[in-house]
Amino acid sequence: MGYFSYKEGLNGHRAAAGVQGVHPNKAHAAIFYRPDGKKPLHKMHIFDSGWQNEAISGTAQPYLCAVPESEILQGLYLLQVRGVCHKICEAVKKKKTTIEFGLTLPQGCFQKDEDGDIIFKGDGLTCSALVVAVMDHAGVATIDLATWPELNDTDKEVLKGHLRKEKKEELWDNYKRVTPTQCVAVMHGARGRNNPLSHKVIAEMEKEVIEKLKKV
Repeated sequence: MGYFSYKEGLNGHRAAAGVQGVHPNKAHAAIFYRPDGKKPLHKMHIFDSGWQNEAISGTAQPYLCAVPESEILQGLYLLQVRGVCHKICEAVKKKKTTIEFGLTLPQGCFQKDEDGDIIFKGDGLTCSALVVAVMDHAGVATIDLATWPELNDTDKEVLKGHLRKEKKEELWDNYKRVTPTQCVAVMHGARGRNNPLSHKVIAEMEKEVIEKLKKV
């Protein structure tokens, strides 16, 4: 339970985390959400060029999507995720915030200003860090970054290919990479802000994500 293949909808859910591409180093993550009951489905994600939020019409490219495994948590948690996505979009429209591709850690990077708008604080986010950051701000799920491994050479090569030239080696220190397949596992294992998920738990769940992706 909690995983499904997205092609034309969200199986009735308000939001979901999604990943496309089997290999962890060649995958792409996004958040899907429906602003309300009438508007079309939206996809929020980050490419090298920066943050994007787009309405989806017709059949989109297939993603493996995840919602919290607990059905009890699905309604409340996904409503909160949808709300955060909406507020981020509003802040961008008001030109209060921008989000580039970069290496900011996902926890606490979204903050409320004096007007209650959600603004981004940091250098930028990867596609998977955006998904984790939204879940973290929504109180849906968070990770224990202290348990995450340091960047290895493969991680650096993957990230280096996406960063602007002026945003490279100086950002490696203290950065922990969450892969696109891992961030979907984080959504599936969501237990709230007070129950952070360790790398050991997510790495084990990631194996299932990769296997399911092969069938999408």
